[in-house]
Amino acid sequence: MASGMAALGLLGLLALNVQDLERATNYHLDYSYVVHGPESADAQEMFKTVREVTRPDDVILFFRSRAMILYSDRRAIMGANLELLLPRSDWYVMAKNSTYSQALLTDEQAAGYGLTKRWENVGWVIWRVPPRSS
Repeated sequence: MASGMAALGLLGLLALNVQDLERATNYHLDYSYVVHGPESADAQEMFKTVREVTRPDDVILFFRSRAMILYSDRRAIMGANLELLLPRSDWYVMAKNSTYSQALLTDEQAAGYGLTKRWENVGWVIWRVPPRSS
């Protein structure tokens, strides 16, 4: 009797969520792309370059500061407000083709902030922030 009640309860929950389940299933059947993370080759190349071109006490502006700290052993801050954050940063590491939690800059826009491109690969750009006046 108890197992029948449990099965009836599960069937009820499934019935309440059938539309969401159908949408999620269709989405995953239609889209098979992979979101590359920090272990991808281009990201690892970027972290290696950050370690090579920056000083240990530099501050990196990056859309995922904890990942930058973990993979580069550098201090990092995150955010998309460049007017607020660039004066607190020594470098800006930007993911290409993404506006997710970051400001996506063209070369011309970056020049307007005084940034100079130090390095890039297929997925990332490392911008040098002009030194702050003391």
